[in-house]
Amino acid sequence: MRLQLVTIFAMLLPPFLSGCACLPPQPQAYFGATLSMDQVVQEINLNNGAIPSLSATHNFAAKVFDDKGAAHEFSGDGTLCFRRDRDLLFIGQAPGMDIFEIGSNRERYWVKVVPQIDTFWHGRYDRIDRLAPDRIPVRPDLILEVLGVGRIDTNFLAAPVPTMRFNNEEAAYQFLWSVSLGDRWVPVKEIWYDVATKLPRKVILYAPDGRILVRANLWGPLDVAPDPNAPPGADICVPHINRHFDLFFPDTKSLMRLDLTGARVRNAAGAPNDRTFRFPKESGAGRQIDLDAPDDAGH
Repeated sequence: MRLQLVTIFAMLLPPFLSGCACLPPQPQAYFGATLSMDQVVQEINLNNGAIPSLSATHNFAAKVFDDKGAAHEFSGDGTLCFRRDRDLLFIGQAPGMDIFEIGSNRERYWVKVVPQIDTFWHGRYDRIDRLAPDRIPVRPDLILEVLGVGRIDTNFLAAPVPTMRFNNEEAAYQFLWSVSLGDRWVPVKEIWYDVATKLPRKVILYAPDGRILVRANLWGPLDVAPDPNAPPGADICVPHINRHFDLFFPDTKSLMRLDLTGARVRNAAGAPNDRTFRFPKESGAGRQIDLDAPDDAGH
């Protein structure tokens, strides 16, 4: 089954991704000692608590579809900035050309894809629950979840409620978060944590009807350099994040491969900061789509 899933995912990847030699390694089965749920969460939170923000460089390849169903493929490099809990600025570029910008702050989110599609989507978080899943190629809030640097609530009875099981063949602690809809429980998030590193290996986010919003494979630990402006003598912990990310958004069929090439809590200039995550005054795109306004289907 594991081989079948990897094969299916490889078939979905565009040529520049499927041809890449960097594929998720197959885990070795593990039958040794395991930790309790409390202990696993403590290790995850210790690592992620040392990453309140992130400034990284990356290489990327992506495939997105326009509203006529035509596929567009891009690749290049860029920067990724994150700050807990909802701040994101993810920029992709090619030589002499901007490719995309994916952004988020506490109030707003936006996506811009410039070449060929030339569109800027934007909306407000207080209305995102009304958003039809196929109206935007990539949802910024889902990328934030996939980064895997959030802390887990240690109140295991607070919604969404987590459960944990251990999978010997996958050598992973498998967490599933669920919420009650009154007449039934539904999953909202599933994360597989590696038995050795406690870093995420797989992230799946679900819609209330059980459909997958995003499926991601993650691998390859990467050191996150500490804040260069930390006071002398501070107790500095070197946390880790995944280096490689493969994301698939089934509702729009969008795919993205992200390889981080450098990561630190903050750069020497003190970024990311409030200015990093400002909503752009000018998008530079030819078409603007307000996601809070109804579309042609009335969504």
